[in-house]
Amino acid sequence: GVFSQQPGSCGMDDVVERRRITKAIAQRCGKRVEVIVGIAGTSMVWACWVADFLALPAAYLRAPKEYGQKRIIEGAMTKGRRVVVIVQGQDVNELVSQLAAKSVKVLDVNTF
Repeated sequence: GVFSQQPGSCGMDDVVERRRITKAIAQRCGKRVEVIVGIAGTSMVWACWVADFLALPAAYLRAPKEYGQKRIIEGAMTKGRRVVVIVQGQDVNELVSQLAAKSVKVLDVNTF
């Protein structure tokens, strides 16, 4: 797998390991991707690191707020764009359905 340890045990201060993991995830994203999407609270940081590595914009999916515009996607514009979702232990089918309902083209889901 991508991780030599459990993902949660890869300390944020272990820069070498973080870069190795980021590169491994980025290599699985493909060439057609336009935006990297993470999940708030779990994989958002990894999605940002992968997006930075690939020089792509990043966004994240979260629970809708009860006020304002009630968005579930924050960050880069995703509507009509090809995205790769980086997830860590989520129900992938539900996430893909939520994104498809917002006219987001999910190319792949990278789970770890």
